[in-house]
Amino acid sequence: MMIITEDAQKYIREKIQKSKREIVLRVAVSGVG
Repeated sequence: MMIITEDAQKYIREKIQKSKREIVLRVAVSGVG
């Protein structure tokens, strides 16, 4: 089993938020174009 530290959780959360933002931006751009 992997023990996820608080730092790792923060890092993972940030990566997820960034990828979500990128997807939203792409959808918005494709919707406009």
